[in-house]
Amino acid sequence: MKRLSVYLCAIAAPLALAACEAGEETAATHPAADDTGSMVLDNGMSVRATIETRQENLKEMGAAMKTISDQLKLEAPDVDAIYASAQTIEGHSMNIGDWFPAGTGPDSGIETEALANIWESPDDFANAVARFQNEADGFEAVAVTRNVDDIRAGLPSLGGACKNCHDQFRLDTN
Repeated sequence: MKRLSVYLCAIAAPLALAACEAGEETAATHPAADDTGSMVLDNGMSVRATIETRQENLKEMGAAMKTISDQLKLEAPDVDAIYASAQTIEGHSMNIGDWFPAGTGPDSGIETEALANIWESPDDFANAVARFQNEADGFEAVAVTRNVDDIRAGLPSLGGACKNCHDQFRLDTN
């Protein structure tokens, strides 16, 4: 009987070890379905990191818009601060279309204000992004002149392009 137990242990141990190693490999290369945030996307980032980076960049653009708006309310606006903010917006605008890869929407299970119609209506989203990029580029070209009247006149177009995306593709949290 003792010999049979030793024999069974000798066979079972390598099988158990192989099963554990296979399980570790699967867990490492295929995250659990309920851990979508850790899945790695084609951009090399996890879903969670992609969404967080997107949110950070959008907040930077929002802060830049606020700086511009606040400066234009002053009697003597800081045109250098306005121009720096315009550069931030224009710089981010060139990449905004890449911030929304498949799998980073509300179905990811990660908190986001991005609406599903970004991925359901990609042509509409691409058109909105192109409009925003055009307006951001145009506004930066005006801001570089540091002419306050021209900057004031150009801001509504940029703001309208921002509002266009917010109205169509962002969850209204108010």
